[in-house]
Amino acid sequence: MATSSADEAERDALLARYRAMAEEASDIIVLHEEGRIVCTSGALHRLLKRTPEEFQNGGYLRLVHPDDLAVARTVHGTPPPGQT
Repeated sequence: MATSSADEAERDALLARYRAMAEEASDIIVLHEEGRIVCTSGALHRLLKRTPEEFQNGGYLRLVHPDDLAVARTVHGTPPPGQT
C-alpha cells in the first residue's frame, strides 16, 4: 500500500514533535534498536554528563553501584517485555 504525501507529512510532523519532547524531557530516554543506542534525550548529558557512546555495549555498567551490579548484569541485553 502506497503512503500518501499527506501521511508522510503527518508522520514527519509527529516525529519532529516527539524529538523535541524527548530532547527537552527531564527524564533520561534511551531508544535501542538491535542492541544499539539510536537516540537519547538531552537529559543523558544534562544529568549525567555522559554521551550515548559511553553507554554502548553495556558501558553504563560502570555507573552502577557495586551492590546493584549483579542484577544490572542480568538485565543487560534482555529483550523488552513482549519480545523473546
